[in-house]
Amino acid sequence: MVSNCTLAAQSAGIRVGYASGETRNCAFENLTIDSNCGLKVKVRGSGSVQGVIFSKIIMRTRLITGHWRGKGEPVNVSCLPLRTSGELGHIRRIRFSNILPESENSALVFGSPDRPIEDVMFDKFDLRLTNSQLQPSYGGNFDLRGAADLAMALFKHDVPALYVRRVRRLRVAGFRETWGGEKPAFFSHAIVAEDFQDVEIRQFEGRQANAADVAAIALRRGNGISILDCRAAEGCGTFLSQAGVSGQGLFVNNGLSISKRAIEPFRHGFRDLGNLLLKRS
Repeated sequence: MVSNCTLAAQSAGIRVGYASGETRNCAFENLTIDSNCGLKVKVRGSGSVQGVIFSKIIMRTRLITGHWRGKGEPVNVSCLPLRTSGELGHIRRIRFSNILPESENSALVFGSPDRPIEDVMFDKFDLRLTNSQLQPSYGGNFDLRGAADLAMALFKHDVPALYVRRVRRLRVAGFRETWGGEKPAFFSHAIVAEDFQDVEIRQFEGRQANAADVAAIALRRGNGISILDCRAAEGCGTFLSQAGVSGQGLFVNNGLSISKRAIEPFRHGFRDLGNLLLKRS
């Protein structure tokens, strides 16, 4: 366990894992972090990481100049091969609880096609996305360096508050996001989930960053999703959009009276109960 520390870094405040060896059952709590990337869990070879808890952490993560790895992410969890051949380990059972970040990029969880990241929880995660003078030249990118595929190492991407891809069993409970100051054009959704299996989003509160035609929550190519007890923030256009999604479960008890649309497309497949929707005149 690491606890009761103040950490400052040009790269990651905390990094767990890399290429080889087994990392299990770690806990980090009661920390203050000022860094380029906040909490990094990374597998690039045969090693694996499982059973890591991050709790009660306040952090400021920001873009900096230079070749440091990281682009202002509060969380960067990724499992990608370091080489074009060879065994790739796994990442399982990662918990983020009572986290308060002010950041300039997405909380990012990114798995491989044959090694999805398994069993991830965001519990009471209150994220404020901010602008800075470096956003025009350094922002709007995802940093997954160490990947064998250079196209996946450092690449242009829009910036949602939480982005997950190739994740199996994700639980989001008490995730709140706010957009601070003037928002760059590449700030986008509150939550994006792609190529997922078994996701539950509960007690989310937020909205999209900019254009009203961008959904607060965007789901793409996944199976198994329920959304419960969530609230749209002022200015929300479409609350939820989905494409290529199956196995819809509950869409229950969501407060969407200030959003313009609840779900797109209209024929959505959810069991829709107890939602407070915009009243049509």
